[in-house]
Amino acid sequence: MGKMTWLLVACASLVITVIVSPIRSRDQKDAQYFRSLDAWLVANQKQLDNHAELVILGRVRKQPASILYEPPNLPRGAFSTSGATVDANTNVYFVLTGSHVMFNLGLVKRRGKSVLLGDGTEPRIVYTKHLHGDWWFYKAQ
Repeated sequence: MGKMTWLLVACASLVITVIVSPIRSRDQKDAQYFRSLDAWLVANQKQLDNHAELVILGRVRKQPASILYEPPNLPRGAFSTSGATVDANTNVYFVLTGSHVMFNLGLVKRRGKSVLLGDGTEPRIVYTKHLHGDWWFYKAQ
């Protein structure tokens, strides 16, 4: 009986390990999301920087029946933007496609240490994470 019990315990441990090991914690999922987002940002940074400057200069049209400026024309990838907006401090917000609410997730091209005001139309910013350089991730509620 002792050998049989040991075998059952070993098998149960193996099954639990196989089932539980692919389950990642929320922190691990978030870390992977930000690594992927930052890699996408690095790959598209030149176009995003240029588009941000054009938005500030007023050279990008607003989307029809929208408060957002047209999004940059970027290659398809893991992420995309649905438009851009700018605040009074000339921080440019790129709304990520797939936001649950229109403006709740995005990237900010921050102007130095200027305060992130939002453009006054989206909910308040509740979370920011520095990605690199002048680029930040934001979450709003």
